[in-house]
Amino acid sequence: MNKTVDKKTLRSVFWRSFALQGAFNFEKMQNIGYAYSMIPVIRKLYDKQEDQSKALKRHLALFNSTPAVTPAIMGISAAMEEQKANRPLDFDENSINAVKAALMAPLAGIGDSLFFRYFSCYSCWNWNFISKTRKYFGTAAILDSIQCSQLCDANLGFEIRI
Repeated sequence: MNKTVDKKTLRSVFWRSFALQGAFNFEKMQNIGYAYSMIPVIRKLYDKQEDQSKALKRHLALFNSTPAVTPAIMGISAAMEEQKANRPLDFDENSINAVKAALMAPLAGIGDSLFFRYFSCYSCWNWNFISKTRKYFGTAAILDSIQCSQLCDANLGFEIRI
């Protein structure tokens, strides 16, 4: 009987991916958040506690990437876990972490350039608006807003004024 990862499980992985940096550490970066996100897939594919434990430990390896592109890597890992669960003797389990490690940096570069270059300016404008219209946000929000808008001015060559 082939075990498959259904859409409900993948949605669960996606929603859990928002907690990726919730347990960030300097030794293995986002590994705990990554493993937490993969738990629904692991529970779905592996019946034995021993197999679940091995799979969870596999995802506790070093991981560090831009959170916006991480669900794509998690989807690939889920597909590879599905292959491992269906063909345990033919599948090399080390390839799961090898693919994760190979995708971390290139996708982080793409994600950083997209999300921090283009989409962050909207958040800069938003912070400027909040800090200038709502006095109860305090000095920290105003300083963050000024720093963020200077970053946008330098990167994109235009100013955000309210």
